Amino acid sequence: MRGMIWRWFSRSARLEAGARFRRQHSLWLRRAVAERRQYPLIPTRRTDCGGFARLRATPEGRARAELWWELALERVDPVE
Repeated sequence: MRGMIWRWFSRSARLEAGARFRRQHSLWLRRAVAERRQYPLIPTRRTDCGGFARLRATPEGRARAELWWELALERVDPVE
């Protein structure tokens, strides 16, 4: 089902979107390194050691994780 949404977009539209995402990430990363900000660490934990797979498995869990990242990044990258 995940791949179905991409069928609605042409190959060139997908490549263009990918290029935009890479460009945006590159700009953000360059600024983050240049300004030496302390960004939050990505929480990682192996699933067999109590990782976050169960949280990510539900829409509520994914929304909660998205909100966590939004709030964490707003502390170091305030929206202007």
